[in-house]
Amino acid sequence: MKREARDIRERMPRPVKRIPLEENPTGKRIAGALVALAVAGLALFFALRGLTQVDAGWTWIEGDSAEGPVTEVRLWAELGAESDSPLTERRYLTKLFSQASRELYTLFTPYEIVSGVQNLWWINHHPNEEIQVDPRLYGALRESAEAGRQIFLGPVYEIWDGVFFSESDGEAQEADPLLNPETGAVLAEMMALLGREDQISLDFLAENKVRLNLAPELAALGAEMGTDRYLDFGWTQNAYIADLLAEALGQAGWTRGILSSPDGFIRCLDDRGPFTLEVLTSETGKISQAALAEYEGPAAALQLLPTPQGTRRRFYQYGDGTLRTTWISTEDGQPHQGADSWTVLSPGGTCGGALRATLELITAEKLGASQMETLAQEGISALVQQGDNMYLIGDGLRLMEGP
Repeated sequence: MKREARDIRERMPRPVKRIPLEENPTGKRIAGALVALAVAGLALFFALRGLTQVDAGWTWIEGDSAEGPVTEVRLWAELGAESDSPLTERRYLTKLFSQASRELYTLFTPYEIVSGVQNLWWINHHPNEEIQVDPRLYGALRESAEAGRQIFLGPVYEIWDGVFFSESDGEAQEADPLLNPETGAVLAEMMALLGREDQISLDFLAENKVRLNLAPELAALGAEMGTDRYLDFGWTQNAYIADLLAEALGQAGWTRGILSSPDGFIRCLDDRGPFTLEVLTSETGKISQAALAEYEGPAAALQLLPTPQGTRRRFYQYGDGTLRTTWISTEDGQPHQGADSWTVLSPGGTCGGALRATLELITAEKLGASQMETLAQEGISALVQQGDNMYLIGDGLRLMEGP
C-alpha cells in the first residue's frame, strides 16, 4: 500500500446511532407549558406583591417625575412604626413628597418658563417690575439675599457652566476664565458690576412681591454676553429646597425621616436619635469615608465635598487633577476651596441657616481660625478636613471612628 493511500476505514460508512423517538410527545409539551405558566405566575405574584405589600422599616421615598420634573432631594423614611400599614404610609408619602418636590422645582428653576407660574425664570425676564411670587420662593430669596450677594451670581454661573459641561480638557480650557484671558476679562467686568447694589438688587415688598432692580449698564453687559440669568441659587439651591420639603412634611405631621440631596444638604426631622453621619472625603479624587460621627436630631447637616454629585454639573476636573467647582466667591467670581471637605451640623436648625454661617469660610481661599471659632459660639459644629488634618469644632458631632 502506498504511503499516500487513504486508510480504508475512512471510506467505510459510519455506524448509525439509533435514538428512540417518543410516539406521543404531547405530555412533555403540556408539562413544559405548565412550567412556563408557573414561572410567569410567580413573576406576576412578586410584581403585585411589590405594589400591594411593603415591609416595615426604613426606605427611600423619591419624587415621582411622571407628571413633571422634581427636585434632587430624597427622603429616607421609616414606614410602619405607627398604626397605619407601611403600604398606606408609602402611598401617602410618595404623593405628598412628589407634589411638594415638583412645585419647588418649578419655582426655583432659572432655566425654563412654566405656564402660570412666576418663578425664578420669570423674575429674571421681568426686571424692574413688581412681581408677586409664591411665599416659598419669596422666603428663600429673602434668606439668600440676607446671607450675601451669592444670589446675584447667575451670569457668573453661566460663564463657569462652559467649563462644567465641557467634554474635554481642551474645551474646558477655552471656556475657563482662569486659563482664557478673554473669558477672564469678561468675568472681571461682570463681577465689578454684580458687586454693586446700584447695579443689581432685590426689593422685598408686601404680599410676597419682589422687584429685581437692574441698572442699564449691567443689562447692556448681560445682553452683550447673551444672558438674562441674574438671580440663581446655584450650588446653594438644595439647602433651601431641603428646608422647604422639611416644612411640608412637618405640616403634614411626618417626622420619621431624613431628607438628603446628592450634593450634601441634609435635614434630619427625627428626634429619636442618635444618628450616624458619614464624614466623606475626596482627597484621592474619589469620594470615600474618612470617619463616622454621631449626632442627635432634629438637625440640619451639610456634607460638602469639592466634587459634588447630582444631575446638574457642578464641577470639572482636568486630567492633571485640577478641580473647578461652583463654590464661587462673591469677591472675585472664582471657585475657591478653603478645605478638602466640610461636615457641618446645626442642631435644631435649617440647612439655609447652617449655610449662611459657613458660606464665607467654604468659598474662602484659606481657612480662618477665628471664623471657625465663631461657628461654635453660634451653636454650629463642624468636622473640617484639610489634607491630613481634621478639625473638630463644637460638640454637636461626636467622632465615632476615623483619624
